[in-house]
Amino acid sequence: MDGCGIAWLPEYAIRQEITDGRLIVLDADELVIPIQAYAYRMNTRMSQVAETFWRDLRGLQAAL
Repeated sequence: MDGCGIAWLPEYAIRQEITDGRLIVLDADELVIPIQAYAYRMNTRMSQVAETFWRDLRGLQAAL
């Protein structure tokens, strides 16, 4: 069973592996796991990269 397994991963993180055929997507409704994710920000100054990340997260929230 070496090299066999199952994982729930975001598609963007494994896109190349799917394209290369090293991973396959199991498209089954019973395998869907609904999740909620929360992000909290401390009220302090952040780096420009962190500020951009936070702004992008807020944009994703608005799109939902």
